Amino acid sequence: MKAAAWSGDPCDVTNYRLIQDHQLTSVGQAGGSANGSHRVKTCTWKVGAATVDNNRTMTLAYSTAAFHLIADRKTPKESADVHLDGLTSAAAYANQEEDQCEVDWRTPDGYAAVLESEPGGSASCILGSQFAQDLAPKLAGGTPAV
Repeated sequence: MKAAAWSGDPCDVTNYRLIQDHQLTSVGQAGGSANGSHRVKTCTWKVGAATVDNNRTMTLAYSTAAFHLIADRKTPKESADVHLDGLTSAAAYANQEEDQCEVDWRTPDGYAAVLESEPGGSASCILGSQFAQDLAPKLAGGTPAV
């Protein structure tokens, strides 16, 4: 059975189970960027307790063209706990400070990435890879034709 199409808006992919499982704030902050015809849509959620000093976030990004959220990518992140099974062409990378980890993969009609941000140099890619694994089935149906 083919997955249903999704809107292409990264804020539309969560549901109560994903919010609970990943300790996300219930409302994501929409954002994105544009570079000529290349547009990246994003949605960012706070992760964990809603306290003033909690700056942990999880971002889902989507575009029809390939992109990278981390400009200063290091060698691929490899760990027994980073699972990328079922994600076409998936890879996980940390930034130089190791306070961000990007997991990116190919979708049927574009590219998706999850950015795990852990201030203090502790981004392990484990949470980001789990979030990507849980989101992948929702993105597998592609976006509706326009």
